[in-house]
Amino acid sequence: MTSMYSKLRVLTLLLVVPVALAAQSEMPRIHPHPVVELEAPVVPDEAWRGLDQQPHVSFVTTDETFERHRVPAIRQEIQSWSGMAWRGERVHAQVLVWSRTPLSQLRVVPGPLTGAAGETIPATAMRIRFVRYVLSELPSASRQTHCDEIDAKNAYLVPDLLDPLSRFDLPGSTTRPFWITIDVPRSTHPGTFSGIVQLRAENGYTLPLQLNLEVQGGTVPVPADWDFRVDFWQNPWAVAHQHRVVPWSEAHLAILRQHLRALADMGQTYVSAYITHSPWKDDTYIPDGTMVEWIRESDGSFTFDYTIFDTYVELAMSCGINDAICCFTLVPWNGRVRYLDKTSGEYRWATWAMDSPEYERFWRAFLSDLRQHLVRRQWFSKTYLEVNERSLEDTLRSVQIARADSPHWKLTYAGNYHRELVDVIDDLCTVIGSEIPASEVTARRGRHQTSTFYVACTPAFPNNFPFSPPAENVWMGWHAAAMGLDGFLRWAWDNWPEDPTRDARHIRFPAGDTFLVYPGPLHSIRMERLREGFVDFEKLLIVRRQLAGNHSDAARKATAELDKALGPFNWDRVKSTNGSTVVEDVRSAREALAAASRIAFGE
Repeated sequence: MTSMYSKLRVLTLLLVVPVALAAQSEMPRIHPHPVVELEAPVVPDEAWRGLDQQPHVSFVTTDETFERHRVPAIRQEIQSWSGMAWRGERVHAQVLVWSRTPLSQLRVVPGPLTGAAGETIPATAMRIRFVRYVLSELPSASRQTHCDEIDAKNAYLVPDLLDPLSRFDLPGSTTRPFWITIDVPRSTHPGTFSGIVQLRAENGYTLPLQLNLEVQGGTVPVPADWDFRVDFWQNPWAVAHQHRVVPWSEAHLAILRQHLRALADMGQTYVSAYITHSPWKDDTYIPDGTMVEWIRESDGSFTFDYTIFDTYVELAMSCGINDAICCFTLVPWNGRVRYLDKTSGEYRWATWAMDSPEYERFWRAFLSDLRQHLVRRQWFSKTYLEVNERSLEDTLRSVQIARADSPHWKLTYAGNYHRELVDVIDDLCTVIGSEIPASEVTARRGRHQTSTFYVACTPAFPNNFPFSPPAENVWMGWHAAAMGLDGFLRWAWDNWPEDPTRDARHIRFPAGDTFLVYPGPLHSIRMERLREGFVDFEKLLIVRRQLAGNHSDAARKATAELDKALGPFNWDRVKSTNGSTVVEDVRSAREALAAASRIAFGE
């Protein structure tokens, strides 16, 4: 099935009245065409009055974001860009266009990049995506966040959605970024490649933009082979709702396939499989349903239908997400479970305390049935039972119940660090600021256990909100490397609010907290920058191995510089500086990695 944004199209940006100021008594406004970007209250920028009538264009760093209604503070416009990448790496450049007068049919024509020996990186390796703005309750670079109900009166436009439009109409007195993305072919030889992309608009406007790319001798592994453990939790019911299809229909599966492929390209290898209905107490806009139907028979016994479970796991595995299955969750919020009462044909809820005989009796019966099903499917050895942000007492109780069924059950946990969990949890993910000590991470790795970290609705920084400085996303991969951790977890991949492509706000969570990708799937600035940090983690591992076999002074110096570059990537530094050093720390570390790569590969 063709996804809703897969065809390139012409788009004129329509603006509506400030959404937060409409009185409740007003009738809903009727629009003649789709409104693809909403408006938010802004103070008019008087600087537009002093701007000439010509379009203004400049390359800008991907570490910065720019407001749509403000003249950017750029003293010198730059029409050339230089970057560095390994073979198999994805690299981005950001271009900013701003104009006092409207520009119609703004578009970018890619071109090949050519090396000194005549080798080319073809234009087909290049993608152009216009940045779209979405609503947030907090402004760009906000140092605040919350885990409570938002103030819906607050609305700010922040840039995040990357849309592969063929052309774009730029309204007067506005600013618009677009991204140039290059996927360097793995067969490319090291060297410098240069080329031109043409920025064009109606009435013959043309501006050449120069690209210079240094391709180094390293090769980034394909995502399925990354050492970095990526775990973004999925909600396939939200995908069905946003695309207006019946859950688990053929149309739904076709759309899910595209979303799961995009997720696999992020390095994801863990399937989010739900064994209880709405395990997170209905906080999400579209609840995560259960993939296992619990059926209470007329004699009071339970049977279990795994049809949806098997369908989703098979689909995810066919898309390359096949290392593990995480079953959500062994400890539902408030201990509640939903089942279908076969006699009445109605769904009912039961709530059991963790220390009750009813809880143990039911879960022992279910786990035995689930284990037998997984063994038949040859999935048991890669399956984890998940516990999320529960108390230490409840977590240990769930471990006891699982291991009573089988000592071979593996468990994954996300929450605060507890020493009592270090030995018994196979996949241990602790929230930033409450992380596993380095000595215990090393011991766990020796037992083939994984240790990761996560951020959520807190802290305010570093984080992955659309209003977060983009470099904070890259910081995540470097922090994992600095702490000796195996990867990163984030809730969630696609747990969308009501109107995500225009309004990222959620009643219960900060804007963008519940998703990284947009319906379509359309990528975000956040997910692309996160991926950069994950790739940096892989490059660090490879470069260190290369340098370890090189006993030259240059290699020893490069290794020392990498160690020094990793030093700032800790929670105490970020907290004490209010996050002000993140951009510079990321920039310096990536420069050290580029220099070390040249030594490692003899360039």
